[in-house]
Amino acid sequence: MRAAPVLPSPALDATLRPTSNPSASHVVIDEGRGFDPGHPTHGFGLVSLRNRIESLGGRLEIDSVPEQGTTCRISLPLGAGSP
Repeated sequence: MRAAPVLPSPALDATLRPTSNPSASHVVIDEGRGFDPGHPTHGFGLVSLRNRIESLGGRLEIDSVPEQGTTCRISLPLGAGSP
């Protein structure tokens, strides 16, 4: 099954913020169509993203409301993925 095409978002804001602990936080905010995080989807995009981030010891938080956009917060420890 192929995913439906995603329409361009009217506004997108991405910010990288240093934190007091040895990690980096990245926040992505869009004002697109949003979605209901409690309603399962057939795609693997967010599942794969969460798995990759968590495999590096990080955290992914997603806040979204239909017709109101989405905010994704990613936190990764510095040195994640280093040998």
